[in-house]
Amino acid sequence: MATNPSGGLNPLGAISVTAGTPVPLNHNVGVQGQGPLKMATRYQQIIISCPTANTGDVYLMQGNNTESGHASKVIGVISPGRSVPFPNGLLVNSKIQIDNLYLDASTGTQVAVVCAIYG
Repeated sequence: MATNPSGGLNPLGAISVTAGTPVPLNHNVGVQGQGPLKMATRYQQIIISCPTANTGDVYLMQGNNTESGHASKVIGVISPGRSVPFPNGLLVNSKIQIDNLYLDASTGTQVAVVCAIYG
């Protein structure tokens, strides 16, 4: 069994997102609050990158919500060709629980590449 004792990067993969159909951030890796490593209790930051080929924005959402009609649930917006960390600095005494974070798109189908930093 693999162990991750000290910290590092945990790629969450490329995620295709269609406007109006939220996709969980843990789509490629499953629920992170379970399993022997319980990685979700160790995430200090996530980085979301969108390729320049995207034609619209990707939204980081709180819960299974669409951007349209749920503006109060938008945590961040990632434009094509940009990489954005959430939060903008590593958390020290707090952690990010990704199992309730989703991605939505402004139009069409967009791609986001996600990586988590754990400690």
